[in-house]
This record gives sequence, C-alpha cells and structure tokens, in this order.
Amino acid sequence: VFSTDNGGPASGFNLNAASNWPLRGIKNTLWEGGVRGAALLWSPLIKAKQRVAFQKMHVTDWLPTLYSAAGGDLNRIEGIDGYDLWDALSTNGESPRNEILHNIDEDFG
Repeated sequence: VFSTDNGGPASGFNLNAASNWPLRGIKNTLWEGGVRGAALLWSPLIKAKQRVAFQKMHVTDWLPTLYSAAGGDLNRIEGIDGYDLWDALSTNGESPRNEILHNIDEDFG
C-alpha cells in the first residue's frame, strides 16, 4: 500500500512553507491537496486488476481491510471505526462506506 498524506498547511493555523501545488486545496480541505487522497494497492489476491477504483474509503478502513485480506477474523478486533473494504477493492464491488466524517475540531468546527 502506498498512500498520501493529508496535505500541507499552506495557510492559516500552523502555517509553514508547505505547497500542495499542482493539487487544489490545503490541509483540512476536501480536495486532492487536502484530505482527498490517492493510494496504490497491489496484491496477487486482487481479482479485478489494472484499474482505478472509486470506492469511498477512509484511513480508518485500512486496518480491517488489510487484516481481512491477510485472513484475519474481524470478530476478534473490538472497537474499531473502520470498514472492511477488501471485497470491494479486490473485486471492484460496492463499498460498505457511504459517508465520511471530515472533522470535529473546537478551532475549525
């Protein structure tokens, strides 16, 4: 798995010299320069090969997804927020996720 960060803070709180160019947005925005990211996933277990997947996924989904892909029993893991997307990603099926919590923050709302 290769995945992105959530963008550099190019303005506002914790300002630094970050640049997200040529991507639109900055940290805490919904664009590619913020929290919308790309990932590359490779496995010999993936049935639907050489494609771009558009399933909705959150960073918390990696644990149950990879654990399931490795043959783990998700009933043994309690209290996680993520969804198992292994079937969706490996066969290009539907994602069980239909919404994503973006931010709960006293400073930024």
